[in-house]
Amino acid sequence: MSNPFVNKLNKMNDSITAGRGELEASLRTQTVNYARDLTLNHAINSDQIPEALRPYLEKVVLHAYKTTDQDIEQLKKCGYSEDEIFELTISAAFGAGYARYLQGVALLNPTYESLEVKQGEVAFA
Repeated sequence: MSNPFVNKLNKMNDSITAGRGELEASLRTQTVNYARDLTLNHAINSDQIPEALRPYLEKVVLHAYKTTDQDIEQLKKCGYSEDEIFELTISAAFGAGYARYLQGVALLNPTYESLEVKQGEVAFA
């Protein structure tokens, strides 16, 4: 049986990680994975995320309401364009939202089989 919500999540994931953008698709995918793993408290391999991005991404994932114009200006000083920063923000927000969705489903249905989340992969059931 197909779940329409999961189908929409899959389409959104594909659009974010493989769609057209200013930022390399691989970095968008790594950002989604990093945000998801950070939210789920998994062991995080941040080696693939440029060091200059980590504080901003952690803030977006864990404390989005604390994001300021200064954070954006700092990324611009590191050479990122506004479009790239936007794509990073969307990728991080999606990864965190996906993880919170998994946590909610697990609470409502502990036997939900699609909750197996593998390190470094975005996989929806």
